[in-house]
Amino acid sequence: MPNKNAHDEIVKFVTQPKNLSATMTILLQSDEIKAAALANFWDSIKKSLEASMPKRMAAKPSMVWGFSTHRVENVYRDLSWWSKSFESEKRFASYSVQHYLNAHCFELQVGVGWNTEVPLTSPIQKIKPMQNLYQQLSDTRFSRGEWWVAKEVIEEADSLPDFLKKYGENPKAVVGNICQRFWSVADETFELVEAVNKSIQKM
Repeated sequence: MPNKNAHDEIVKFVTQPKNLSATMTILLQSDEIKAAALANFWDSIKKSLEASMPKRMAAKPSMVWGFSTHRVENVYRDLSWWSKSFESEKRFASYSVQHYLNAHCFELQVGVGWNTEVPLTSPIQKIKPMQNLYQQLSDTRFSRGEWWVAKEVIEEADSLPDFLKKYGENPKAVVGNICQRFWSVADETFELVEAVNKSIQKM
């Protein structure tokens, strides 16, 4: 948040008669502006992840990218990378980066997720490859749930505008952090995730 003096100067400037027309236009279109900014952010993430893919990962020919069909205000909210060999299965694990938004906070989350909900009581959670994967991702920075094998919150803000402001001030740092964490998890667990998906395929 800007300090009070800076805030007062901004308010004074945008409410001057000569600026009111532009100010009101922006306010009336604020939701559209936020949605467009978020869409641009996701496009940047996809391009940067593809460009920063480690050579070992690039050698995996069956891997594909995809945005979720779930949208928030007509904007994608997550991007995943998975093996095409398993995409016809009812459930499979993939690598994902997504944003979570509610009335109180905005979060960017990275980790290994599910393509559909997997209850914590599901037999899938008890198979040996899952236990191996959980052990590998037992670091306290990760948490699990019915949609996540393991997730890490890598960016937090009080609201979507606060996050977009931070991103706008230093997009290279925000995107770089996402790419570093995404590929770190993928490199650390790729064979384990493949083993989980193969085991589920046989169930």
